[in-house]
Amino acid sequence: MECYLDRDREIFLRKIERKKRVKQPAEGKGWWAIRARLHSTNAHTHSGGFRSPMEVVGCVEEFIPQSTGRAGGLTTFTLNFHIQATYGESACGGCRLSMPKDPPSESHPSDPSLPSLSFFERKLQPAPFLKGRSLEALTEKFDPPRLLHRDAEVERISDIIASLVRDSDPTNLFIYGKSGSGKTATVNHVLEHVRTAKNLPRPTVTLMVNCRNQVSHHALLGRLLEQLEPGVPIPINTAWGDLHERLVSACRKANANIVIVLDEVNRLVKIREECDAIYTLSNLSSELKGSETTIAIFAISNDLHYGERLDQSIHSRLQVQKMHFPPYNRHQLSEILDDRAKMVFTGDGLEPGVIDYCATVAAQTHGDARQALALLHKAAVIANKEAAHQVTMHHVLDAKVALNHDQIAEGIKGLTDHEKLILLAIARLSSRSKNNELVTTGAVLDGYRVICRELGMEPLTLQSVSRLLDDIGSQGFITSTVKSMGRGKGRTTVINITVAAGPTIDIIQEDHLFHAGE
Repeated sequence: MECYLDRDREIFLRKIERKKRVKQPAEGKGWWAIRARLHSTNAHTHSGGFRSPMEVVGCVEEFIPQSTGRAGGLTTFTLNFHIQATYGESACGGCRLSMPKDPPSESHPSDPSLPSLSFFERKLQPAPFLKGRSLEALTEKFDPPRLLHRDAEVERISDIIASLVRDSDPTNLFIYGKSGSGKTATVNHVLEHVRTAKNLPRPTVTLMVNCRNQVSHHALLGRLLEQLEPGVPIPINTAWGDLHERLVSACRKANANIVIVLDEVNRLVKIREECDAIYTLSNLSSELKGSETTIAIFAISNDLHYGERLDQSIHSRLQVQKMHFPPYNRHQLSEILDDRAKMVFTGDGLEPGVIDYCATVAAQTHGDARQALALLHKAAVIANKEAAHQVTMHHVLDAKVALNHDQIAEGIKGLTDHEKLILLAIARLSSRSKNNELVTTGAVLDGYRVICRELGMEPLTLQSVSRLLDDIGSQGFITSTVKSMGRGKGRTTVINITVAAGPTIDIIQEDHLFHAGE
């Protein structure tokens, strides 16, 4: 329901949160108490003309039933209101709204020809703003028919794999770029076409492992072996050497081109683990000499400096090519969202401005398409729960708040224990800082050691903490800049947290680390 309450200030009713009859109607008149959420699109407000929702309580003066030929009818009434706005503005006035006099009950549906639905069956009905029941096209798992604004990257990866399939000429590739820049989606898109291609010159097998979930060299080899030999059990206590031999044997038996994709390879626990894993896989080709199997390795990383951390011997052995994925801009994000929205929503299923706002929010971070899609998806879920007829800015703003908390929690879940404690130290320092006080690496180290003492844990060395700070930064939680402190005072690294400090503190302090003895 939408109605302008004050046309000068363009304040309109987004949703009736609660309605309660406070006096029985008599002779066609009655009183209702209404609590409504209001939203302003005043051109002078912040952030693209949108303001946080406000609440107002008003009363209905007129109660005039109108017959519509359906059970319940419509009630037209006037809502008197007084608004105290965010910036001290206030507005008084009234408006006339129409709404069902009494919502149809289960035993008396509004259309007698239709069977009554239980409360659960009603929840299964598709939302009026959706073309179907599924929001899959707004998820990162969805593989669209065409990836917008990644034509050059698709072409290059396709050329590399085509050379492998056609000529058995493997090329190893390091793909890097910020989160949400389309790295994994692009590789998956090309690999899906490889899997479904017919009449290939040679069999081609694609293996993909997300290193966020396989955080050791041993676990990584085990996951690759599971894909090569599905259904063949791997005992938990299998030694690394035996695992390695089984993997080499399975690759030889495959007698095919094998593309190994290591997604988020920088998430392996230690630098040594990363180097060992890459070295082992790069050595597979020489171990398979004399067989018909060839190996190509694609390593995907959110860390722009990932390649610099690997041993020079690995670079020399791999003869790796590098590919950078730049972040999307606002215009590109808007086109991506519009393309997906056409698959999901009806013609008037989205309020004008919703897509542009979602694209703007994502572009202001680092051009994260995953974030833009998640925001639109969450807004649609909220609108569906509210039985709305359209996804509005009200739903997007609610979704933004919910996603901010969810994304912080999900990101923190993927951190190691000591990374969580370091981030907690940064969040605490940031929340307490006054007068733009700088948060330095020295202060973070001191705060981290205090937390370790509180928990009875042994703190890591300065060198290890510095490396973990780089890892935390590569995942978007913090940024680091080197700042000169003035003549004779040298330089220091200043750390800025990029997520909300308060929720970060709450989420980490709910972790098992702080409740181990309970």
